[in-house]
Amino acid sequence: MESDSVTVIAPVFERADARGTFIEAVNAGHWESLAYGTMGAGHVMGQHYHRETVVFFFVTRGQADITIENIETKRQQFVTLHAREGTLLRVNHAHHIKFAVETDYLLMKSQAYSNENPDTYHYDVTPAS
Repeated sequence: MESDSVTVIAPVFERADARGTFIEAVNAGHWESLAYGTMGAGHVMGQHYHRETVVFFFVTRGQADITIENIETKRQQFVTLHAREGTLLRVNHAHHIKFAVETDYLLMKSQAYSNENPDTYHYDVTPAS
């Protein structure tokens, strides 16, 4: 059984030389989809969970405050991600991602999005105050 704890994942391998940098942010899992974007300060994304899809969420610039709720146990966990940090959003873990400042991010998903099976289920996560 997978662990239910939230872990901040920092780069696994990094190389810098005269050409530039190479940073391996995650080196495990099977990924079918890569998405990226920018969100403005104060905006929220998420408020859903997946029954089949694992998501790796990674901040490249900025800061994201994430509340994750296990929909089965109702246990909530909170993590703040800064630039070059990420976390796994596991199956049945609803997520509320609030961007503290303008933030660039990457999303890798274990299952590609499909209109026939979007595997996205609305769930209101109310962050603890």
